[in-house]
Amino acid sequence: MKRAEFEKKIKELKLERVHREGKIQTYSNEQNEYYRDKVKDNLYGCCFNERLGKYIIFFTDVERGIVVDLGSFATEEKAYEELFEIVRNWEADYANKK
Repeated sequence: MKRAEFEKKIKELKLERVHREGKIQTYSNEQNEYYRDKVKDNLYGCCFNERLGKYIIFFTDVERGIVVDLGSFATEEKAYEELFEIVRNWEADYANKK
């Protein structure tokens, strides 16, 4: 899935793309575009890690400042596809717990 398609789909899940200034420890020094869950204020992201030569998807619990690696992928398309599935499943689980 291309990034543009991912961004279109996450809007349906009530997530938004945000640009954050400031330091959040992630897998790329240039990372500043995230996808934010408005309710829980958690951040999801995808970046290219030059050291590994792969795309990394991750989750950041802003409250605790913890970054969790959700996987690494050879292509950006596969990374965004997997990130969407994770976000969709987690958001569905959260909605069911309400």
